[in-house]
Amino acid sequence: MRKRIQAIICVALVLASGLISGYLGYRTIALLDPAEQMPDYCATYLGETCDETLLGDSSWLLGIPIGAWGTVFAAAYLTLLLLAEIHRGAFAQKAIFAAFLLSGLATAAGVYLSTSFFTGAIPLCPLCLTVHALNLTLCGVTGLLDGRNGREMFADIKNTIGWLLGAESNDNAAGWHATAFIIPACVAIIAYQFIFTEVERMNVRINANQDPAVLVANHFNNKEVELDVSPEDPRLGEEGAPIEIVIFSDFECPACSSLAADVAHMRDHYGDDLTIVFKNFPLDNACNPTLDYDFHPGACLAARAGEIAHDHGLFWEFHDALFAQDAELSPGVVRAVLSDIGLDLSREDLNDEAAGQRVRADVAVGVAVGVRGTPTLFVNNREWTSGGAKELEVFMHELLTTQ
Repeated sequence: MRKRIQAIICVALVLASGLISGYLGYRTIALLDPAEQMPDYCATYLGETCDETLLGDSSWLLGIPIGAWGTVFAAAYLTLLLLAEIHRGAFAQKAIFAAFLLSGLATAAGVYLSTSFFTGAIPLCPLCLTVHALNLTLCGVTGLLDGRNGREMFADIKNTIGWLLGAESNDNAAGWHATAFIIPACVAIIAYQFIFTEVERMNVRINANQDPAVLVANHFNNKEVELDVSPEDPRLGEEGAPIEIVIFSDFECPACSSLAADVAHMRDHYGDDLTIVFKNFPLDNACNPTLDYDFHPGACLAARAGEIAHDHGLFWEFHDALFAQDAELSPGVVRAVLSDIGLDLSREDLNDEAAGQRVRADVAVGVAVGVRGTPTLFVNNREWTSGGAKELEVFMHELLTTQ
């Protein structure tokens, strides 16, 4: 009965680990294509996004996301438990031991990645840490399920290696041990190949979407909306430019931070052909009543500060300086940024009601045109849904050269 309970716990742990890993893997792939809409459960349930980690080069290994490797591991591990259940006796022992070694490998990888999080080498990913904790627990419970001491396990490994090398073995079940590795290895290879193929398909689709004519056609198929944009909104460039981009943004949004650098480059490159308008859409229910959850608790404060900076003609200086910050947003960080651009304000000053009203007015404009998250862009009054900054530059170049 005890072994049965341990096996059930193992199944529950690996399913949880595999499902979370699958989500992280799929979100990593989805982030390749900004047009792909996918909820950020990390921010929703843990209060901090994992996207900065998932967007890094270290989140990929052998052509697939690290998170997807967690799904490959879960598939191989479950295969071993299934084989142990189907084939009792000597093979069951070998399969469980192979599962223990596999979970040990996953735990070692988790320790390495967790160390990278806590040393700052990789941005913190709360859901990733959850997976690592699950795998560590899984390794311990699988060891209990095996039920042998370290000396017996070492002898088992020695016999299997000898069998693989062609040596004679006193363990008649050594061949079963090799089989216990080979079958899940095949399952893992199949899972890896499936994920790798899906990544390649998405890359092909993204590349196809970069065809200039396709980008222009797709964009002008989107519904045209009436945007309430006023001359008082923060703006780069002059009204009446051939291309107007209205950005609904959040100062606590990692993707908005990345976009800010791209937008600055676009403005420098296209000059008078481009005007950029900033609209606040904080994912903070203190000023955004459409939200059931407070995704970015400091975003309303930062938005008000931006409006105050705008009153002093320093909005874009504040915008660039705040998005360049690595620290978590807080009143102290916001005031420090304001001080750096020449505005020394108290905590009370940041509660300016007029600035707050303008933030809420921006949110109302966004809600009216269907904004649900950030960043959301409208290019010449149509929502941009055809990719990220790279695709947008291709689109603008095509539009300007064919007008």
